Amino acid sequence: NKTQASRLDRFFVSKSLLSSTCSSKIFSCVLSDHDFVDFEFATNLPGRKSGIWKLNCSLLSDADFKQLIIDAIEVSKLEVNNFAALGDFWDNLKIKIRRISIDFAVRKHRKVNAERALLTKRLIHAKNDFHSGDHLAAPIVKDLESALLSVISKEAEGAKIRPKAQWLEEGKKPTCFFF
Repeated sequence: NKTQASRLDRFFVSKSLLSSTCSSKIFSCVLSDHDFVDFEFATNLPGRKSGIWKLNCSLLSDADFKQLIIDAIEVSKLEVNNFAALGDFWDNLKIKIRRISIDFAVRKHRKVNAERALLTKRLIHAKNDFHSGDHLAAPIVKDLESALLSVISKEAEGAKIRPKAQWLEEGKKPTCFFF
């Protein structure tokens, strides 16, 4: 979406990975004095583990999410007689809630990413206008910076919570270094 870019001047590769290099290509770029580098290599690293799913508890404060769960429970209650045992019904309901939760979280995450990208684009344009001499853009820049900071702060809160939960699950204690 062209809101983020990075310029790397060198690529360093471990000797152990160098033997597994599949291909590398260099493409010229008309937008920069640097070129694009496409570097592909294969590794024998283990795949992603399918850990235990945990509900993102911050979803419980979202009214739309709560309504989705309530609706799913109401629909499922009508189907309780279709199950041989109440335990089967309960397992099925938990699977439905998990699927709804994951889908909702993915949609919410995409929406936040789109909002952040839009704010970033608008901020870039407003800063360009300001640097071009349009001093009326100054309050717009300030408002956009504030909105973007708010979005980033919410993401940072989630990033702080995940390691704490992992430490607790693994029986570790965070040291004063992390405070």
